[in-house]
Amino acid sequence: MTIIDFIRHGEPDTHIHDDRLRPLTTRGQRQSHAIATNLIYIPYTAVYASPAARATETVQPLATVIGKEIIHDDRLLERQMPDWVVDFPGYVRKQWTDLTYAQAGGGESIVQVQARYQAFMQSLPQDGVVAVGTHGTAMSSVVEMIWPGHGAPFFSALRFADVIRVNIQARKLVSLMASRPFSVLGQTMTVAIDQPLGKAYQERAQLIYPVNCGKVTQIVGGNVEKQDAYVLGQKYRCHPGLETFRQ
Repeated sequence: MTIIDFIRHGEPDTHIHDDRLRPLTTRGQRQSHAIATNLIYIPYTAVYASPAARATETVQPLATVIGKEIIHDDRLLERQMPDWVVDFPGYVRKQWTDLTYAQAGGGESIVQVQARYQAFMQSLPQDGVVAVGTHGTAMSSVVEMIWPGHGAPFFSALRFADVIRVNIQARKLVSLMASRPFSVLGQTMTVAIDQPLGKAYQERAQLIYPVNCGKVTQIVGGNVEKQDAYVLGQKYRCHPGLETFRQ
């Protein structure tokens, strides 16, 4: 199995308009050092990065502390944009609505970005554990590959220096771990309850469910299945006809 930790670049200095040369801000540099501290004990076999300065600078402290040289790969660049887009938010919405859409003049579609990243991931050793310095839209395109329809909401929740983990087996994407952008903490969620409190376990009738068990309908867990959830308390005892709980 190949394990890939995609690391979004830290906060960039948007005063620099050259996409490849745009560096990190002072805050972005602090974020890069925090990444190194947080990931130092993961046994990475290699560190890759987009050639864009902000992505390389983000994983440089990690590469230094674990004694790895950064391997640059053009396939890891951010989605390429046309020279000028008047309505940038509208353009982005259109691209996530139609993954094949790209404005003429040098732009890339989400599907084209996915193809680059797919080729990169399939080129990795099948037993590697790699860190990858990358970009927000590109990371979101990978999420879209694994969980269609969720690339755009993932991007809207993604912060600088966030990390997701992708597992590849037999050169196929098999799981995604992205706890923070899809976290349910502090949010109102709907739980589809399939095993209500008091129900007998289907294979062992003497075992009774002590809580309501179900799935959070809006998110998936690390195995790309709906996230397990438990609704606690006797007052939330489900009865026939009550199939969901919202809190």
